[in-house]
Amino acid sequence: MLTELNRRLTETAEALQRKNALMQEKQTTEEVLWRLRQDLDDLEDRLQKSAARLQALEGASLQAGWHSLLGDRDEQAAQARQDLQRLKGQVQKTRRAVQEAEARLSELEAQLAQLMGVEDAFENLMLQKEQALLSARHPLSAELQEINRRQQSLHAEKREIGEALQAGLDALDRLKEAIEALESASGLGVWDILGGGGLVSVFKHSRIRDARDLLEQAQRALNRFERELRDVQSSSDSDLQVGGLELFLDIFADGLLVDAWVQSKVSAALDRARDRHADLIAALNRLNQRYRQLEREEVDLHRRRREILTAPG
Repeated sequence: MLTELNRRLTETAEALQRKNALMQEKQTTEEVLWRLRQDLDDLEDRLQKSAARLQALEGASLQAGWHSLLGDRDEQAAQARQDLQRLKGQVQKTRRAVQEAEARLSELEAQLAQLMGVEDAFENLMLQKEQALLSARHPLSAELQEINRRQQSLHAEKREIGEALQAGLDALDRLKEAIEALESASGLGVWDILGGGGLVSVFKHSRIRDARDLLEQAQRALNRFERELRDVQSSSDSDLQVGGLELFLDIFADGLLVDAWVQSKVSAALDRARDRHADLIAALNRLNQRYRQLEREEVDLHRRRREILTAPG
């Protein structure tokens, strides 16, 4: 059974290799064909303009007559005829190149159609051989089992990290909006303390209310992110604390002393929000690095599994 599976695997692997080469050639041919068609359009446009110029020089228009009086009409017409013939040759040559590229592309598509489904056939054969090795207690069956177990573990961890990354990015957006509102409120607060007037105070308190609402949204988003982090199996990522944004200022009043107190609260909230923003970016960077590490490990495992299953033994 293994002998037959190995033979079929070898044949299918060769077919898959041919398909990959054909697909690469197809992509190259499509790019060349696109450039050739662009060149052909440009040449045909130049050919049309050159023919119109020659017709104008050879005609009996007033403009052509003046050229004749100046003694350069015949010379220009001769040059125009040469340019026209040259362009006609380039157009014909480019058209042939386009036709050849189109014909080759059709050939490649026909050959690829014959190889349709070869990837699925190859994966199915590898699965059959894997099952045969495992059932026969082959010397490599233990390694295959470990590869399968690790692949499942990697897939689960990548899913958890992906969910954490999404939650973290959402929290980052909410924090950015809150910081912008706090910065606006802080600027208006300074103006208010310096005597900006009642309208400035109204604007300031409006921005403070906006910031408070945005901070509440940011806090909820950060809480979701921390819950997702707890699901991630990497302790280096799950021990990060990014919560602790305290909401502030429930009662507003007028007056210089109260305004200064409000300003200090806004500044403190802004500092905390900026700190959490920096912490969150660092956490997301570590999560992203871990995700890339898992991807590289997956590639290595896939390559090793394929080496085992395509080996002739």
